[in-house]
Amino acid sequence: MEAVLADLKEWLQDRKQHLDLFDETKTARLDNPLYALGGLVWLSWMIVIVSGVILMLWYIPTTTGAYRSILHITYDIPLGWLARGMHKYGADMLITVITLRIYRMYFAGEYKKPGELSWMILFASLVLGMISGITGYLLIWNQRAFWAAKTVLTVPTYYDEIPLVKDTGLGHAIAYIFLGGPAVAQAAITRFYAIHLGISVPDAPPAAQPLAVHRGPRHRLHDVAEFQPADGDGPVGEPEPHAAADPLGLVLPGPLPAREVHAPAVGGDRPGAPDRVRDGPALPRPHEGDPAP
Repeated sequence: MEAVLADLKEWLQDRKQHLDLFDETKTARLDNPLYALGGLVWLSWMIVIVSGVILMLWYIPTTTGAYRSILHITYDIPLGWLARGMHKYGADMLITVITLRIYRMYFAGEYKKPGELSWMILFASLVLGMISGITGYLLIWNQRAFWAAKTVLTVPTYYDEIPLVKDTGLGHAIAYIFLGGPAVAQAAITRFYAIHLGISVPDAPPAAQPLAVHRGPRHRLHDVAEFQPADGDGPVGEPEPHAAADPLGLVLPGPLPAREVHAPAVGGDRPGAPDRVRDGPALPRPHEGDPAP
């Protein structure tokens, strides 16, 4: 056992030296947009985290307050609709660029030694990002979110139809862990909120910022002076403008607010915009004594 642990420690130390989550070592390929995906992963991650922290200031994770707090953020808080849109489209961007990055690593053979650890972390990040997106979808607490959560959590129950595990009750146990009970109610929204934050918030500032803000730009800006354009034009030390400009994609936050202005996120229309999101009342009704539907 000690030999196995020693080999594992040595493997991790070796792979850690070659860890490249944000393409900070791919400076020789700055003219290829596929090698800007690492910077876009970091950028979209930070957009989701920052906008999510802003939304936390006003969001109320209860069955009676969730939907009303969403309306309050959207229509009463200045630029609240923009924060919701940045959070929604930033999450879409994160899943997209991680997926493209995984495909690029596969077809370019970057998942092979010594890049296995980067591949494993990115794949785990994709899975966790999708779980975070599913749990965040319920937090709006309207009809669409309610039935989406109910549909998603019905899937694990089909595991109990598999011959090898049907006697273990694994499927219903998984559904119960997320629901906290037999139905989508307060326990479910509490657990979804906890899982959503547990995946998204605690690990982002300590992990992403030191790697991307300090290590990434330093390596890129130092190495870009050695960049030689692929076509051979221009002397070494004088890169073409497109090669050195915006190595981490920091100009790209611009399109997200513009995207939100023209197509606000679901449930996040700005005041005066067409009502495209009122797809059902809040669940349950916020006031006692309301007539039954």
